[in-house]
Amino acid sequence: MELTQTSKRLCGAIVTFYRRKADRNKGDVPPPSEKLVKRLHQIVNAEITAMVSIPLVATLMARGVGYWDDFPWPAGLVLALLATGGSFYLYGKQALTWKEEERPLVADE
Repeated sequence: MELTQTSKRLCGAIVTFYRRKADRNKGDVPPPSEKLVKRLHQIVNAEITAMVSIPLVATLMARGVGYWDDFPWPAGLVLALLATGGSFYLYGKQALTWKEEERPLVADE
């Protein structure tokens, strides 16, 4: 990814963040639902797990930890495809079928 694309995305995210913050200070933005908060919590946990586990596993692989010379490569391919496909199915299904719960326009008192 080029530096200009990265900087455009970063600037867009910052502008969106500040606009949403200004709207929230005015009271124009409703608070997120519990369902949305739970989903975002799961996403952040998955990202943190990936940030920790990917460098750890890469380091172990570079040092040859767990290497088995007689392990058949087709079996490793099947295991990797099952894990990747299962993750794509689970998270893809959740992302495509997401429905925000309906909220009343006026708060009940």
